[in-house]
Amino acid sequence: MNGQMPISIWGWAMLKESEPGFELRLKNAEGIPILRLAGNVTSTALKAVTFTLDKLVRAGHFNVILNIDRVNSANLRFLNALCASVRKFREHHGVVELVATGDRVAQLMQADKLARFFRFSRSEQQAISRIKRLARCPDSVAETDARII
Repeated sequence: MNGQMPISIWGWAMLKESEPGFELRLKNAEGIPILRLAGNVTSTALKAVTFTLDKLVRAGHFNVILNIDRVNSANLRFLNALCASVRKFREHHGVVELVATGDRVAQLMQADKLARFFRFSRSEQQAISRIKRLARCPDSVAETDARII
């Protein structure tokens, strides 16, 4: 399938019509799904993120990168609502790497509940190297678009 992971379009169509201030992108880097979020995470957007995470775990992708670098900082409470979905990855001995930069990582690490469910990284390269257990971060990453079917 041209290097694309199978993933459904339900979340994409729903967000384009009703959530203009939110963006959800699914990529595949080195065989690892990367979910990139941007903007305001409303309840409708949260449903799309949860739906996508659940589809990924059902498809057998137990290690996922969730990049929240472009999510509005005042809107990070949505991560608590994702803990039930993240628990499914952990049941399969997988991990959801949460990517954020700067002060945001320190802020997130202080939230005890989040630290129990997510693993924190400062970049997607660092997350990839931790998932693949590489000695160092890769210099470059081959990335393709992905979709759920």
